[in-house]
Amino acid sequence: MKIVPKSVAVKSFLTLLLTVSLTVLLFACRETASSESDGVTRSWADEEAKKVVAAIRREHPRIYLTPERIPALKAQALTSKVGPWKQMHQRMGGKQAALFYAMEIGPELGAKMSRNDYGRMAAKALMDAISGGGKASPDDLAILYDWAHDALTQEEKRAFVDFCKKRIGKEIRIHNEKAHGYRTSPKPEGMIAALAFYRDGIDDRYAEQLLLKGIRDTLQDNLAMEQVAGKDGGFADGTYYLFQLGGPPFNSFLALTTATGSSFFFDHAVFSRLPNQLIQALLPFAIERAKTGKASRYFATFHDNWTSTTSDYGSVGSGMATNMAITAAEFRRKGDEKTASLYMWLVKEAFGGIPYQAENPVSFVLLDETIPSLGPKEVGLPLAEALGWDEKAGEIDRDRFGKKAGIGWVAMRSAWNDPNATYALFKAEPFYYHGHMHHDSLAFMIAKGEELALARSGNYMCWYEGGPLRDKNPGWPQAANFFTRTISTNNLLVFDPKED
Repeated sequence: MKIVPKSVAVKSFLTLLLTVSLTVLLFACRETASSESDGVTRSWADEEAKKVVAAIRREHPRIYLTPERIPALKAQALTSKVGPWKQMHQRMGGKQAALFYAMEIGPELGAKMSRNDYGRMAAKALMDAISGGGKASPDDLAILYDWAHDALTQEEKRAFVDFCKKRIGKEIRIHNEKAHGYRTSPKPEGMIAALAFYRDGIDDRYAEQLLLKGIRDTLQDNLAMEQVAGKDGGFADGTYYLFQLGGPPFNSFLALTTATGSSFFFDHAVFSRLPNQLIQALLPFAIERAKTGKASRYFATFHDNWTSTTSDYGSVGSGMATNMAITAAEFRRKGDEKTASLYMWLVKEAFGGIPYQAENPVSFVLLDETIPSLGPKEVGLPLAEALGWDEKAGEIDRDRFGKKAGIGWVAMRSAWNDPNATYALFKAEPFYYHGHMHHDSLAFMIAKGEELALARSGNYMCWYEGGPLRDKNPGWPQAANFFTRTISTNNLLVFDPKED
Protein backbone atom coordinates (compact mmCIF):
# COMPACT_ATOMS: atom_id res chain seq x y z
CA MET A 1 0.00 0.00 0.00
CA LYS A 2 1.32 3.39 -1.00
CA ILE A 3 1.73 5.81 1.90
CA VAL A 4 0.75 9.41 1.06
CA PRO A 5 2.79 12.00 2.94
CA LYS A 6 0.75 13.84 5.56
CA SER A 7 1.53 17.25 4.02
CA VAL A 8 0.28 16.09 0.61
CA ALA A 9 -2.90 14.64 2.10
CA VAL A 10 -3.64 17.84 3.99
CA LYS A 11 -3.00 19.92 0.85
CA SER A 12 -5.34 17.72 -1.21
CA PHE A 13 -8.01 17.95 1.47
CA LEU A 14 -7.72 21.74 1.63
CA THR A 15 -7.90 21.97 -2.17
CA LEU A 16 -11.04 19.84 -2.19
CA LEU A 17 -12.54 21.87 0.65
CA LEU A 18 -11.79 25.13 -1.19
CA THR A 19 -13.36 23.79 -4.40
CA VAL A 20 -16.51 22.68 -2.60
CA SER A 21 -16.71 25.99 -0.72
CA LEU A 22 -16.37 28.04 -3.89
CA THR A 23 -19.02 25.91 -5.59
CA VAL A 24 -21.42 26.38 -2.68
CA LEU A 25 -20.65 30.10 -2.62
CA LEU A 26 -21.27 30.39 -6.36
CA PHE A 27 -24.67 28.74 -6.14
CA ALA A 28 -25.49 30.70 -3.00
CA CYS A 29 -24.71 33.96 -4.82
CA ARG A 30 -26.86 32.90 -7.76
CA GLU A 31 -29.69 31.95 -5.42
CA THR A 32 -29.32 35.22 -3.53
CA ALA A 33 -29.38 37.24 -6.74
CA SER A 34 -32.39 35.31 -7.94
CA SER A 35 -34.11 35.73 -4.58
CA GLU A 36 -33.39 39.44 -4.56
CA SER A 37 -34.85 39.79 -8.06
CA ASP A 38 -37.92 37.76 -7.07
CA GLY A 39 -38.28 39.88 -3.96
CA VAL A 40 -38.29 43.10 -5.96
CA THR A 41 -40.89 41.88 -8.45
CA ARG A 42 -43.04 40.36 -5.70
CA SER A 43 -42.98 43.60 -3.71
CA TRP A 44 -43.93 45.57 -6.82
CA ALA A 45 -46.75 43.17 -7.70
CA ASP A 46 -48.02 43.30 -4.11
CA GLU A 47 -48.27 47.08 -4.18
CA GLU A 48 -49.98 47.09 -7.57
CA ALA A 49 -52.52 44.53 -6.37
CA LYS A 50 -53.30 46.51 -3.21
CA LYS A 51 -53.69 49.69 -5.23
CA VAL A 52 -56.16 48.25 -7.74
CA VAL A 53 -58.22 46.32 -5.15
CA ALA A 54 -58.58 49.48 -3.07
CA ALA A 55 -59.98 51.28 -6.13
CA ILE A 56 -62.77 48.78 -6.90
CA ARG A 57 -66.09 50.61 -6.93
CA ARG A 58 -68.93 49.50 -4.67
CA GLU A 59 -71.71 50.13 -7.19
CA HIS A 60 -73.03 47.65 -9.72
CA PRO A 61 -72.70 47.09 -12.62
CA ARG A 62 -68.92 47.29 -12.76
CA ILE A 63 -67.71 44.40 -14.95
CA TYR A 64 -67.19 45.72 -18.52
CA LEU A 65 -70.27 47.89 -17.99
CA THR A 66 -70.66 50.93 -15.72
CA PRO A 67 -73.56 53.36 -15.20
CA GLU A 68 -71.53 56.04 -16.96
CA ARG A 69 -71.40 53.97 -20.17
CA ILE A 70 -75.13 53.21 -20.33
CA PRO A 71 -76.36 56.45 -22.01
CA ALA A 72 -73.98 55.92 -24.96
CA LEU A 73 -75.05 52.28 -25.27
CA LYS A 74 -78.72 53.29 -25.39
CA ALA A 75 -77.98 55.67 -28.25
CA GLN A 76 -75.95 53.01 -30.11
CA ALA A 77 -78.80 50.51 -29.74
CA LEU A 78 -80.84 52.73 -32.06
CA THR A 79 -78.00 53.57 -34.47
CA SER A 80 -74.65 51.83 -34.97
CA LYS A 81 -75.57 48.66 -33.03
CA VAL A 82 -79.18 48.27 -34.06
CA GLY A 83 -78.51 44.85 -35.67
CA PRO A 84 -76.96 43.16 -32.61
CA TRP A 85 -79.57 44.87 -30.42
CA LYS A 86 -82.42 43.25 -32.37
CA GLN A 87 -80.68 39.88 -32.26
CA MET A 88 -80.36 40.07 -28.49
CA HIS A 89 -84.12 40.59 -28.25
CA GLN A 90 -84.85 37.76 -30.68
CA ARG A 91 -82.48 35.28 -28.99
CA MET A 92 -82.81 36.48 -25.44
CA GLY A 93 -81.35 34.42 -22.63
CA GLY A 94 -80.22 35.19 -19.12
CA LYS A 95 -77.22 37.33 -20.06
CA GLN A 96 -79.18 39.46 -22.51
CA ALA A 97 -81.90 39.92 -19.88
CA ALA A 98 -79.23 40.97 -17.36
CA LEU A 99 -78.00 43.64 -19.79
CA PHE A 100 -81.53 44.92 -20.42
CA TYR A 101 -82.05 45.11 -16.65
CA ALA A 102 -78.79 47.01 -16.09
CA MET A 103 -79.59 49.46 -18.91
CA GLU A 104 -83.15 49.98 -17.61
CA ILE A 105 -84.58 49.81 -21.12
CA GLY A 106 -88.14 50.82 -21.93
CA PRO A 107 -90.51 50.35 -24.90
CA GLU A 108 -88.50 52.86 -26.94
CA LEU A 109 -85.63 50.35 -26.93
CA GLY A 110 -87.81 47.35 -27.66
CA ALA A 111 -88.59 46.18 -24.12
CA LYS A 112 -91.19 43.41 -24.10
CA MET A 113 -91.44 43.08 -20.32
CA SER A 114 -90.81 45.09 -17.17
CA ARG A 115 -87.38 45.76 -15.75
CA ASN A 116 -88.18 43.53 -12.79
CA ASP A 117 -89.09 40.66 -15.14
CA TYR A 118 -85.77 41.00 -16.97
CA GLY A 119 -83.99 40.91 -13.62
CA ARG A 120 -85.83 37.79 -12.48
CA MET A 121 -85.08 36.10 -15.80
CA ALA A 122 -81.37 36.77 -15.28
CA ALA A 123 -81.60 35.55 -11.67
CA LYS A 124 -83.23 32.29 -12.77
CA ALA A 125 -80.51 31.74 -15.38
CA LEU A 126 -77.88 32.22 -12.68
CA MET A 127 -79.53 29.83 -10.22
CA ASP A 128 -80.14 27.23 -12.93
CA ALA A 129 -76.46 27.34 -13.91
CA ILE A 130 -75.37 26.96 -10.29
CA SER A 131 -77.71 24.10 -9.43
CA GLY A 132 -77.66 22.36 -12.80
CA GLY A 133 -74.51 20.37 -12.11
CA GLY A 134 -72.90 21.57 -15.33
CA LYS A 135 -69.47 22.99 -15.91
CA ALA A 136 -70.46 26.63 -15.69
CA SER A 137 -67.46 28.84 -14.99
CA PRO A 138 -67.74 31.36 -12.13
CA ASP A 139 -66.16 33.96 -14.42
CA ASP A 140 -68.75 33.32 -17.15
CA LEU A 141 -71.61 33.69 -14.66
CA ALA A 142 -70.17 36.84 -13.10
CA ILE A 143 -72.00 39.24 -15.42
CA LEU A 144 -75.35 37.67 -14.48
CA TYR A 145 -74.57 38.45 -10.85
CA ASP A 146 -73.12 41.90 -11.53
CA TRP A 147 -75.47 43.26 -14.20
CA ALA A 148 -78.65 42.01 -12.49
CA HIS A 149 -77.32 42.55 -8.97
CA ASP A 150 -80.22 44.57 -7.58
CA ALA A 151 -82.74 42.02 -8.87
CA LEU A 152 -81.16 39.16 -6.90
CA THR A 153 -82.37 38.18 -3.45
CA GLN A 154 -79.86 37.93 -0.63
CA GLU A 155 -80.18 34.15 -0.75
CA GLU A 156 -79.40 34.13 -4.48
CA LYS A 157 -76.35 36.33 -3.96
CA ARG A 158 -75.07 34.05 -1.22
CA ALA A 159 -75.70 31.01 -3.41
CA PHE A 160 -73.43 32.50 -6.09
CA VAL A 161 -70.69 33.25 -3.54
CA ASP A 162 -70.91 29.70 -2.14
CA PHE A 163 -70.73 28.34 -5.69
CA CYS A 164 -67.59 30.40 -6.34
CA LYS A 165 -65.99 29.16 -3.12
CA LYS A 166 -66.59 25.58 -4.15
CA ARG A 167 -65.31 26.04 -7.71
CA ILE A 168 -62.43 28.45 -7.10
CA GLY A 169 -61.19 27.20 -3.75
CA LYS A 170 -58.71 29.05 -1.56
CA GLU A 171 -56.86 30.86 -4.33
CA ILE A 172 -57.14 31.90 -7.96
CA ARG A 173 -55.27 29.53 -10.25
CA ILE A 174 -53.37 31.54 -12.83
CA HIS A 175 -52.37 28.58 -15.01
CA ASN A 176 -54.46 25.61 -16.02
CA GLU A 177 -51.77 22.95 -16.34
CA LYS A 178 -53.96 20.83 -18.61
CA ALA A 179 -54.22 23.62 -21.18
CA HIS A 180 -50.73 25.08 -20.87
CA GLY A 181 -48.27 22.51 -22.12
CA TYR A 182 -45.89 25.31 -23.03
CA ARG A 183 -44.95 28.37 -21.05
CA THR A 184 -47.51 31.06 -21.88
CA SER A 185 -49.06 34.12 -20.34
CA PRO A 186 -51.24 33.73 -17.23
CA LYS A 187 -54.96 33.15 -17.50
CA PRO A 188 -56.41 33.61 -14.01
CA GLU A 189 -59.55 31.58 -13.29
CA GLY A 190 -62.00 33.14 -10.84
CA MET A 191 -60.73 36.71 -10.77
CA ILE A 192 -63.76 38.20 -12.56
CA ALA A 193 -66.14 36.28 -10.28
CA ALA A 194 -64.39 37.54 -7.15
CA LEU A 195 -64.49 41.03 -8.60
CA ALA A 196 -68.27 40.69 -9.00
CA PHE A 197 -69.12 40.03 -5.34
CA TYR A 198 -66.31 41.93 -3.58
CA ARG A 199 -67.65 44.62 -1.19
CA ASP A 200 -71.16 43.16 -1.22
CA GLY A 201 -70.94 42.25 2.46
CA ILE A 202 -71.32 38.49 1.96
CA ASP A 203 -67.71 37.34 2.32
CA ASP A 204 -65.55 40.34 1.52
CA ARG A 205 -62.54 38.88 3.32
CA TYR A 206 -62.56 35.83 1.06
CA ALA A 207 -63.00 37.94 -2.09
CA GLU A 208 -60.25 40.34 -1.05
CA GLN A 209 -57.80 37.52 -0.35
CA LEU A 210 -58.57 35.98 -3.73
CA LEU A 211 -58.08 39.27 -5.54
CA LEU A 212 -54.93 40.40 -3.74
CA LYS A 213 -53.08 37.13 -4.26
CA GLY A 214 -54.56 36.44 -7.69
CA ILE A 215 -53.70 39.88 -9.07
CA ARG A 216 -50.25 39.78 -7.48
CA ASP A 217 -49.43 36.34 -8.90
CA THR A 218 -50.84 37.24 -12.31
CA LEU A 219 -48.85 40.48 -12.53
CA GLN A 220 -45.65 38.78 -11.43
CA ASP A 221 -46.15 35.93 -13.88
CA ASN A 222 -47.11 38.37 -16.63
CA LEU A 223 -43.71 40.08 -16.36
CA ALA A 224 -42.25 37.43 -18.66
CA MET A 225 -44.67 38.48 -21.39
CA GLU A 226 -44.06 42.16 -20.62
CA GLN A 227 -40.33 41.64 -21.09
CA VAL A 228 -40.80 39.88 -24.40
CA ALA A 229 -43.26 42.49 -25.63
CA GLY A 230 -41.28 45.56 -24.66
CA LYS A 231 -42.81 48.95 -25.27
CA ASP A 232 -43.71 48.00 -28.86
CA GLY A 233 -45.70 44.91 -27.96
CA GLY A 234 -44.08 42.24 -30.12
CA PHE A 235 -44.02 38.52 -29.39
CA ALA A 236 -42.41 37.25 -32.60
CA ASP A 237 -42.15 33.46 -32.38
CA GLY A 238 -44.32 33.26 -29.28
CA THR A 239 -47.37 35.00 -30.74
CA TYR A 240 -49.07 31.82 -31.87
CA TYR A 241 -48.62 30.15 -28.49
CA LEU A 242 -49.94 33.23 -26.75
CA PHE A 243 -53.40 32.51 -28.17
CA GLN A 244 -53.28 28.81 -29.00
CA LEU A 245 -52.61 27.90 -25.36
CA GLY A 246 -55.12 30.05 -23.59
CA GLY A 247 -54.41 33.63 -24.40
CA PRO A 248 -53.40 36.50 -22.18
CA PRO A 249 -55.33 37.75 -19.09
CA PHE A 250 -57.27 40.02 -21.45
CA ASN A 251 -60.75 39.77 -19.91
CA SER A 252 -59.52 39.88 -16.31
CA PHE A 253 -57.41 43.00 -16.89
CA LEU A 254 -60.24 44.67 -18.82
CA ALA A 255 -62.74 43.88 -16.05
CA LEU A 256 -60.38 45.36 -13.46
CA THR A 257 -60.10 48.50 -15.56
CA THR A 258 -63.84 49.12 -15.77
CA ALA A 259 -64.37 48.22 -12.11
CA THR A 260 -61.76 50.73 -10.98
CA GLY A 261 -61.98 53.44 -13.63
CA SER A 262 -58.21 53.12 -14.05
CA SER A 263 -55.70 52.53 -16.86
CA PHE A 264 -54.88 49.05 -15.54
CA PHE A 265 -55.50 47.40 -18.92
CA PHE A 266 -53.09 49.70 -20.77
CA ASP A 267 -50.52 49.54 -17.98
CA HIS A 268 -50.31 45.76 -17.84
CA ALA A 269 -52.05 44.03 -20.75
CA VAL A 270 -49.31 43.41 -23.30
CA PHE A 271 -52.04 42.61 -25.82
CA SER A 272 -52.85 46.32 -25.99
CA ARG A 273 -49.50 46.80 -27.77
CA LEU A 274 -49.38 43.60 -29.82
CA PRO A 275 -50.94 45.08 -33.00
CA ASN A 276 -47.89 47.37 -33.31
CA GLN A 277 -45.75 44.35 -34.14
CA LEU A 278 -48.37 42.65 -36.29
CA ILE A 279 -48.68 45.74 -38.48
CA GLN A 280 -44.92 45.72 -39.05
CA ALA A 281 -44.98 41.96 -39.71
CA LEU A 282 -47.72 42.15 -42.34
CA LEU A 283 -46.32 41.50 -45.81
CA PRO A 284 -47.37 44.02 -48.50
CA PHE A 285 -48.96 41.37 -50.70
CA ALA A 286 -51.39 38.49 -50.38
CA ILE A 287 -50.29 34.91 -51.10
CA GLU A 288 -52.29 31.99 -52.45
CA ARG A 289 -51.50 28.68 -50.82
CA ALA A 290 -51.48 25.40 -52.72
CA LYS A 291 -53.60 26.81 -55.55
CA THR A 292 -56.67 27.15 -53.37
CA GLY A 293 -57.88 30.16 -55.34
CA LYS A 294 -57.94 32.28 -52.20
CA ALA A 295 -55.19 34.74 -51.36
CA SER A 296 -54.50 35.82 -47.78
CA ARG A 297 -52.32 38.42 -46.12
CA TYR A 298 -49.28 37.04 -44.34
CA PHE A 299 -47.61 37.81 -41.04
CA ALA A 300 -43.85 37.29 -41.31
CA THR A 301 -42.06 35.02 -38.84
CA PHE A 302 -44.61 33.79 -36.43
CA HIS A 303 -44.29 30.42 -34.76
CA ASP A 304 -40.87 28.90 -35.44
CA ASN A 305 -40.11 31.68 -37.92
CA TRP A 306 -42.84 30.44 -40.20
CA THR A 307 -44.87 32.88 -42.21
CA SER A 308 -48.52 32.41 -41.45
CA THR A 309 -51.74 33.60 -43.00
CA THR A 310 -54.34 35.14 -40.76
CA SER A 311 -56.78 32.43 -41.82
CA ASP A 312 -54.48 29.77 -40.36
CA TYR A 313 -55.54 30.76 -36.88
CA GLY A 314 -59.14 29.66 -37.27
CA SER A 315 -61.18 30.26 -34.13
CA VAL A 316 -58.03 31.49 -32.41
CA GLY A 317 -57.72 34.17 -35.09
CA SER A 318 -61.35 35.12 -34.59
CA GLY A 319 -60.67 35.68 -30.91
CA MET A 320 -57.55 37.68 -31.75
CA ALA A 321 -59.47 39.93 -34.13
CA THR A 322 -62.29 40.47 -31.63
CA ASN A 323 -59.87 41.38 -28.86
CA MET A 324 -58.01 43.76 -31.19
CA ALA A 325 -61.29 45.48 -32.04
CA ILE A 326 -62.14 45.75 -28.34
CA THR A 327 -58.68 47.19 -27.71
CA ALA A 328 -59.30 49.76 -30.45
CA ALA A 329 -62.54 50.73 -28.70
CA GLU A 330 -60.68 51.11 -25.40
CA PHE A 331 -58.17 53.43 -27.06
CA ARG A 332 -61.06 55.52 -28.39
CA ARG A 333 -62.60 55.65 -24.91
CA LYS A 334 -59.38 57.08 -23.56
CA GLY A 335 -59.21 59.63 -26.38
CA ASP A 336 -56.53 58.08 -28.63
CA GLU A 337 -58.30 58.12 -32.01
CA LYS A 338 -55.09 57.58 -33.99
CA THR A 339 -54.25 54.25 -32.35
CA ALA A 340 -57.90 53.18 -32.36
CA SER A 341 -58.16 53.78 -36.12
CA LEU A 342 -54.84 52.06 -36.84
CA TYR A 343 -55.80 48.95 -34.87
CA MET A 344 -59.16 48.84 -36.63
CA TRP A 345 -57.30 48.98 -39.96
CA LEU A 346 -55.36 45.87 -38.94
CA VAL A 347 -58.57 44.07 -37.97
CA LYS A 348 -60.08 44.80 -41.39
CA GLU A 349 -56.93 44.36 -43.48
CA ALA A 350 -55.65 41.17 -41.90
CA PHE A 351 -58.78 39.49 -40.54
CA GLY A 352 -61.50 40.81 -42.84
CA GLY A 353 -63.17 42.91 -40.17
CA ILE A 354 -64.76 42.24 -36.80
CA PRO A 355 -65.93 38.61 -36.63
CA TYR A 356 -69.65 37.92 -36.35
CA GLN A 357 -70.73 38.39 -32.74
CA ALA A 358 -74.41 37.36 -32.99
CA GLU A 359 -76.32 38.17 -29.78
CA ASN A 360 -73.25 38.33 -27.51
CA PRO A 361 -74.06 41.00 -24.87
CA VAL A 362 -70.42 41.49 -23.81
CA SER A 363 -69.45 42.25 -27.42
CA PHE A 364 -72.36 44.68 -27.64
CA VAL A 365 -71.01 46.54 -24.62
CA LEU A 366 -67.32 46.56 -25.58
CA LEU A 367 -67.12 46.85 -29.39
CA ASP A 368 -67.37 50.05 -31.42
CA GLU A 369 -67.85 49.53 -35.15
CA THR A 370 -67.95 53.26 -35.87
CA ILE A 371 -64.18 53.62 -35.47
CA PRO A 372 -62.76 54.63 -38.89
CA SER A 373 -60.09 52.45 -40.45
CA LEU A 374 -56.89 54.43 -41.05
CA GLY A 375 -53.84 52.63 -42.40
CA PRO A 376 -50.16 53.08 -41.53
CA LYS A 377 -49.58 55.62 -44.30
CA GLU A 378 -52.61 57.67 -43.28
CA VAL A 379 -51.54 57.89 -39.64
CA GLY A 380 -47.92 58.58 -40.59
CA LEU A 381 -46.08 55.40 -39.63
CA PRO A 382 -42.48 55.39 -40.95
CA LEU A 383 -41.39 52.92 -43.63
CA ALA A 384 -38.69 51.55 -41.34
CA GLU A 385 -39.28 50.71 -37.71
CA ALA A 386 -37.00 49.25 -35.03
CA LEU A 387 -39.05 47.22 -32.57
CA GLY A 388 -37.36 46.68 -29.25
CA TRP A 389 -35.21 49.79 -29.57
CA ASP A 390 -35.48 52.87 -27.36
CA GLU A 391 -35.10 55.82 -29.73
CA LYS A 392 -34.69 58.41 -26.96
CA ALA A 393 -32.09 56.48 -24.98
CA GLY A 394 -30.36 55.15 -28.09
CA GLU A 395 -30.20 51.61 -26.69
CA ILE A 396 -32.11 48.35 -26.59
CA ASP A 397 -35.52 48.49 -24.97
CA ARG A 398 -35.77 47.79 -21.24
CA ASP A 399 -38.61 46.53 -19.07
CA ARG A 400 -39.84 48.21 -15.89
CA PHE A 401 -36.97 46.59 -13.93
CA GLY A 402 -34.19 47.47 -16.36
CA LYS A 403 -33.81 44.10 -18.10
CA LYS A 404 -33.49 43.87 -21.87
CA ALA A 405 -36.90 43.76 -23.50
CA GLY A 406 -38.58 43.66 -26.90
CA ILE A 407 -38.22 41.42 -29.92
CA GLY A 408 -35.23 43.03 -31.59
CA TRP A 409 -36.70 43.55 -35.06
CA VAL A 410 -36.09 46.03 -37.82
CA ALA A 411 -38.93 46.00 -40.37
CA MET A 412 -38.56 47.95 -43.61
CA ARG A 413 -40.65 48.44 -46.73
CA SER A 414 -40.52 50.66 -49.78
CA ALA A 415 -44.20 51.66 -49.46
CA TRP A 416 -47.25 50.97 -47.28
CA ASN A 417 -50.04 50.88 -49.85
CA ASP A 418 -48.30 49.08 -52.72
CA PRO A 419 -48.55 45.27 -53.14
CA ASN A 420 -45.39 45.45 -55.27
CA ALA A 421 -43.41 47.02 -52.43
CA THR A 422 -40.20 45.39 -51.27
CA TYR A 423 -40.33 44.18 -47.69
CA ALA A 424 -37.34 43.36 -45.48
CA LEU A 425 -37.17 42.04 -41.94
CA PHE A 426 -33.98 41.87 -39.89
CA LYS A 427 -33.95 40.04 -36.62
CA ALA A 428 -31.52 40.11 -33.71
CA GLU A 429 -33.36 38.61 -30.78
CA PRO A 430 -32.00 39.52 -27.34
CA PHE A 431 -33.29 36.24 -25.86
CA TYR A 432 -35.46 33.23 -26.63
CA TYR A 433 -39.17 33.72 -26.27
CA HIS A 434 -40.77 30.42 -25.36
CA GLY A 435 -39.89 26.86 -24.53
CA HIS A 436 -40.49 25.47 -28.01
CA MET A 437 -37.86 27.31 -30.07
CA HIS A 438 -36.29 25.57 -33.03
CA HIS A 439 -32.59 25.95 -33.65
CA ASP A 440 -32.88 27.39 -37.14
CA SER A 441 -33.73 30.97 -36.23
CA LEU A 442 -34.33 33.37 -39.10
CA ALA A 443 -31.88 36.26 -39.24
CA PHE A 444 -33.38 38.22 -42.11
CA MET A 445 -35.64 37.95 -45.09
CA ILE A 446 -36.34 40.09 -48.13
CA ALA A 447 -39.59 39.69 -50.03
CA LYS A 448 -41.05 41.29 -53.15
CA GLY A 449 -44.18 40.44 -55.09
CA GLU A 450 -44.68 37.02 -53.52
CA GLU A 451 -41.07 36.01 -54.18
CA LEU A 452 -39.02 35.60 -51.01
CA ALA A 453 -35.62 36.59 -52.29
CA LEU A 454 -33.68 35.77 -49.13
CA ALA A 455 -34.93 33.70 -46.23
CA ARG A 456 -34.13 30.84 -43.90
CA SER A 457 -33.58 27.57 -45.67
CA GLY A 458 -31.97 24.23 -44.84
CA ASN A 459 -33.65 22.82 -41.75
CA TYR A 460 -37.13 23.71 -42.88
CA MET A 461 -40.17 22.89 -40.83
CA CYS A 462 -43.11 21.01 -42.24
CA TRP A 463 -46.07 19.69 -40.25
CA TYR A 464 -43.55 17.08 -39.19
CA GLU A 465 -39.93 18.11 -39.27
CA GLY A 466 -37.55 16.51 -41.71
CA GLY A 467 -40.22 15.46 -44.18
CA PRO A 468 -39.24 15.43 -47.88
CA LEU A 469 -39.69 18.86 -49.39
CA ARG A 470 -41.08 17.64 -52.72
CA ASP A 471 -43.32 14.99 -51.23
CA LYS A 472 -46.91 14.98 -52.52
CA ASN A 473 -48.07 15.65 -48.99
CA PRO A 474 -45.31 17.61 -47.26
CA GLY A 475 -47.55 18.16 -44.28
CA TRP A 476 -47.92 21.89 -44.77
CA PRO A 477 -49.18 23.21 -48.11
CA GLN A 478 -46.86 26.18 -48.03
CA ALA A 479 -43.74 24.04 -48.22
CA ALA A 480 -44.08 23.15 -51.87
CA ASN A 481 -44.42 26.70 -53.17
CA PHE A 482 -42.42 28.59 -50.59
CA PHE A 483 -39.18 26.88 -49.72
CA THR A 484 -38.36 25.89 -53.29
CA ARG A 485 -37.94 29.61 -53.93
CA THR A 486 -35.57 30.33 -51.04
CA ILE A 487 -32.01 31.08 -52.00
CA SER A 488 -29.85 31.03 -48.90
CA THR A 489 -29.75 31.09 -45.15
CA ASN A 490 -28.16 33.96 -43.28
CA ASN A 491 -27.69 33.65 -39.53
CA LEU A 492 -25.27 35.49 -37.31
CA LEU A 493 -25.55 35.45 -33.53
CA VAL A 494 -23.12 37.52 -31.49
CA PHE A 495 -23.17 37.80 -27.70
CA ASP A 496 -21.73 40.83 -25.94
CA PRO A 497 -20.31 39.67 -22.57
CA LYS A 498 -20.81 43.17 -21.18
CA GLU A 499 -24.59 42.95 -21.63
CA ASP A 500 -26.80 41.28 -19.09
